[in-house]
Amino acid sequence: MHDDEQRPDETVPKPWGVGAERRRRRWRPWWTVALLVLALAAIAALVAVLVQQRHEVRDLRAQAKSTQREVRGTKGDVQDVDRKVDEVGGDVDALTIDVEKITSDVEGSVFVLERGRISGTGYAVAKDPDGGTLLATNAHVAGASKGAIRVIQGDRELDGTVVSSDATADVAMVHVDEDVDLLRAGDGVAVGDPVMAYGTPLGLADTVTQGVVSAVRSQFIQTDAQVNPGNSGGPLFDRAGHVVGTVTAEAALSEDSTGTGLSIALPVSLWCDAVDELEGDFKGC
Repeated sequence: MHDDEQRPDETVPKPWGVGAERRRRRWRPWWTVALLVLALAAIAALVAVLVQQRHEVRDLRAQAKSTQREVRGTKGDVQDVDRKVDEVGGDVDALTIDVEKITSDVEGSVFVLERGRISGTGYAVAKDPDGGTLLATNAHVAGASKGAIRVIQGDRELDGTVVSSDATADVAMVHVDEDVDLLRAGDGVAVGDPVMAYGTPLGLADTVTQGVVSAVRSQFIQTDAQVNPGNSGGPLFDRAGHVVGTVTAEAALSEDSTGTGLSIALPVSLWCDAVDELEGDFKGC
């Protein structure tokens, strides 16, 4: 036999490339499936993450809207509180009186009056048509008859003259030659209004007390502003600094009793009429 002839029992080796190709073709489908599964799993995981994030974003938006509603609600509550504070502040203002300001504004128009052993208070209300100024006071301070009366303010003393006196109404008018700043009449008061009394209790000039109107009677104003002897004839001011009455007495259960906490002021309209009779002009009447 020739060397190049194939023996029957010898196996001819197969080319390496052919077998490898078949093996690769035999395993390729499994690898493809595995890769596909991995890819699908990755996509599914990504989708799950995106869905979760979307849910979280939606929840955050819902929380944000809820917070906005709460903020709006809180803002509304704050505005309600502010309104209530303003209302309360207004109510408080309506029950208070600026004592310091009113005292500063009127102190040059209020005087101590003395006639004999009687002392009290008077206040400037109008210009006398014949010159000088008219002061208002009580008849039980000025006396029942016309005549001289001491008019004192601080260190100065003015020559005063009682020009009218009505003991029944307890209304009197005093004239001084000097020009004095005038007070203005108020429109009246109601129960609960703050008031301030200015006078000379127990000889102590330029004393102020404050309180509220306890009642408005047909002939007088009742207040809890503390007064004492010497306050008679002095002005009772409203919160605008206008005269609403003339302090006349402290209410007492008997001649010997004191400290009832009730004071009486006659309405300023009585002095408006008295000034008219003297042809004066009491502003605000």
